[in-house]
Amino acid sequence: MATAPRRATGANVYINGAFEAAYGTQATGNWNGLRAYSYGLAAGQDLLDEPLLGAGRDPDAYQLGAIDVLGNVVVPVDQRLFGHWLKLFLGTAQSDTQVGSRGYIDFSALPAASSTITLAGTAWTFVASGATGPQTNIGASVAATVTQLASDLNASAVPAISAATYTADGTRLRIQHDTATTAGNSFTLAAGATSNGKVSGATLAGGGLYRHLWYSGAASLPSMSLETEHRDLTPGDLRFYQRLGVGGNTLQIDRTRAGSVRAQLGLIGQSETKTTTSQAGTPVQLPVDLFSQFQGSIRFAGEGSANLTAGNFAFGNNLDAVPVIDNDGLIGGLDPGQTTIGFSLTGRLSSTTLKAKADAGEAAELQFGFRSPANGAELLFTAHQVQLPKPRNEISGPGGIEMTWDARGSRAVALGRAMQVELFNDVAAY
Repeated sequence: MATAPRRATGANVYINGAFEAAYGTQATGNWNGLRAYSYGLAAGQDLLDEPLLGAGRDPDAYQLGAIDVLGNVVVPVDQRLFGHWLKLFLGTAQSDTQVGSRGYIDFSALPAASSTITLAGTAWTFVASGATGPQTNIGASVAATVTQLASDLNASAVPAISAATYTADGTRLRIQHDTATTAGNSFTLAAGATSNGKVSGATLAGGGLYRHLWYSGAASLPSMSLETEHRDLTPGDLRFYQRLGVGGNTLQIDRTRAGSVRAQLGLIGQSETKTTTSQAGTPVQLPVDLFSQFQGSIRFAGEGSANLTAGNFAFGNNLDAVPVIDNDGLIGGLDPGQTTIGFSLTGRLSSTTLKAKADAGEAAELQFGFRSPANGAELLFTAHQVQLPKPRNEISGPGGIEMTWDARGSRAVALGRAMQVELFNDVAAY
């Protein structure tokens, strides 16, 4: 009886990747298993016309064009694997540092006099004036009050309070335990109703995780070797495809109301080969823990943006493929161009900071990220200087009025960069 041919399916495609020591040279060692929702990176070669005269209306044989290895790959924005993609797009991390437990309290309005928050079992009171001991004076604005609160807490001699460091981030009080272990995971947080505070969780979280920090604008970027395996095919068939010299060109993450977080990556490679055996050895398989859209937040000028109905983040390296003249038809490399940082923010028309800043033509910091309250894992993009255009205020019907801001990020002169990216997880380094 004849055996039916085995056909490849997407369900049984396995993806492995590793960083190359030299561009376009297949990586050796340190391969990692990767995951994707769709995989469009592949080689293509066009046919070129030969419009010679004198042979009639039918065409002569075509010539082969240059080889292009490019395509979009949609990947999960998860707590661990996404760090490999961040390295591809931003370069080697500036630092990989183990940190203490973290959390925050967001204030939606000024706290009422005599209201309290509770930190590690110690009540801290807001007062109109004359603050002493575990108290803070209410300021002229929420941001001013949070700034004073952070200063007072950092100066406190109460042992439970002084075990952590406090930072004012606009209307958010950030809290990080000083011990880089799980010791701070029992540090409790609470906020009284009239304090107008909302805690990140009942306790701090993420003690002992690593903070990986990247900056945009690196002078050089790494390249990857990526291998796909079609396990449906019979061993001995050409079931392994290797794409070498892969660089990260564009990255986009959309915010929606529900579901997992996904990133669309625009990749450019140099070459593609097919083999009957894997070149990846035994890849490291990290657990996949997805970030949820429910865990996302967008903050502009130090405030949460409650009226947003949609948003996305887009980053580009503007890679310039070097079109060398050679007999293999491949590109000679990828030169990083000027970075682009963009945010599309759609929200209901209201008296918001977004609209006020856009109308005034002012720039401010924008944070776009996701945080798991269960274990403190976090991904945070911080664009230091974002400008909002003044959008047209169009009314399309009797319903709610929405406006869209196509914001752009630029270099903050004082910092010497346009953006930083932080990933907190249990991976020691990438």
